[in-house]
Amino acid sequence: MTHQWSDSFPRGTCWVAPEHRVVFVATTKCASSTISSCVKRSCPDAYKGRVCNLTDDERDFWTCAVLRNPFDRFVSSYLALCRRKANHTGRRYLHRDPSTDGMLALLDDIRREGFFDVHIIPQVDFLWDCRIDQLLDMDHLDFDLERYLWPRIGKPKHYIRRNRKPIALVQSTNALMTDRVLDGVVDVYSGDFRLWYSWRRVPASIPTKSQCFHSINAPG
Repeated sequence: MTHQWSDSFPRGTCWVAPEHRVVFVATTKCASSTISSCVKRSCPDAYKGRVCNLTDDERDFWTCAVLRNPFDRFVSSYLALCRRKANHTGRRYLHRDPSTDGMLALLDDIRREGFFDVHIIPQVDFLWDCRIDQLLDMDHLDFDLERYLWPRIGKPKHYIRRNRKPIALVQSTNALMTDRVLDGVVDVYSGDFRLWYSWRRVPASIPTKSQCFHSINAPG
């Protein structure tokens, strides 16, 4: 598929903290706003850059990124498009009332047009040309931040997860994920599933619908 990148959030965006020798590679719909904000507050010298422009020294910095269950991320991406894009994209299926037909229409548009919005770009396309020292698990993000990132840069005084969606909205949207939608997500995001399952060291078979949604209590 043809990939189209957003100028406001190009693939390979990262935050570099030279004093702490840390790089955070930002991936949309994977707590990127939260962690970028934390890096900026904890590291006064931090700056926004591109992975492709890192110096040789910066490429040796400790580098992290967040990885998210692809099913969860698709739901979050779809809701983000409905909230932000419904009024000016011309895609009539993107409205504030999530629907199974809307998700199927989004998947069909991705197949025809490629990843036309930054919120639906696959995770692997943000990470493929990076050397990642530590993947942080979106399902257990607070734990992983405490274990891996805060010891390196210091925990911000006011750490708050941003852009949390109401749990009831996420639950109701999850309920719309029919087998056709699940199959479509697996087809479109096959690279993300390969990365997810190889990292989790679980069988490569796709889980049942009831096993798909690990982040229900911490929507992004």
